[in-house]
Amino acid sequence: MAEGRGRDAWGRASLIAALIANANRDSRRRKPLPLDFFNPYVQKAHDNVTAVTPETMGKFRRAFGQPERKQHR
Repeated sequence: MAEGRGRDAWGRASLIAALIANANRDSRRRKPLPLDFFNPYVQKAHDNVTAVTPETMGKFRRAFGQPERKQHR
């Protein structure tokens, strides 16, 4: 019940925030911001991030063009 109340409140708050942000934006330079941009309950595309751990460091080194290092044990 508390989560539903929070979702409802954030739905209203995100509407007001989007109205203010879109009214004050430069329409030639920026696209309108959607309501979901301001709502923390909505899953966003950038939420699926790879965590930096010793196991994933090889993936990051390859992505940035560095040679892999051997792990010392």
